[in-house]
Amino acid sequence: VTLGLEKAPAGSRLHAVDTSARRVRWQTTLEEPEVGSLTAIAKAILVINADGEICRYGMQDGNEVWTRCATLQGAPGTQAVVHTRHARVLVRSTREIAAVDFTSGVPHWRVTDTTGFQDAFAANTDTAFVVHADGSIEAIDHQRGVERWRSQPLGEVSAMTAGDDAIYVATPDRRLLRFDAANDATREPSPA
Repeated sequence: VTLGLEKAPAGSRLHAVDTSARRVRWQTTLEEPEVGSLTAIAKAILVINADGEICRYGMQDGNEVWTRCATLQGAPGTQAVVHTRHARVLVRSTREIAAVDFTSGVPHWRVTDTTGFQDAFAANTDTAFVVHADGSIEAIDHQRGVERWRSQPLGEVSAMTAGDDAIYVATPDRRLLRFDAANDATREPSPA
């Protein structure tokens, strides 16, 4: 099955195509014409529209699963979605990271930064990692939404990925840095 999104005058259309049978399985019209993010996770489709609403649709039928969509506060900008092992979806926008219950769509916690976040965003089994505008990396506890540690500013970060033991950060000047995922990151990062 392949998912697709098509803009239409009355709103965007989300559809699933059975590639082996070459037919449309289902089609759903979304109210918002502008969709910022489309992510398939665990037999669900998460859509973030241009207004920052996060809605969950069923992979089998395209029906809306949550009775009420969660909403990001502030300008949505570039969004990223990461599914966690704690039945939560982590969502990052330009000025906010939020944990939303995967089953109900109810937000559990929010962390905001008025100066904004860079695009790089990663998570491991119990921590989310976000890059602030100044390039400092903040480790946020999945369950409580509280800061575990925050690094010194690194400047611009191109990409970031996280495992259970380490976070790897790439910078535009071709540096690849490694941070210990669990400990305070006040130490100098070691080259990977």
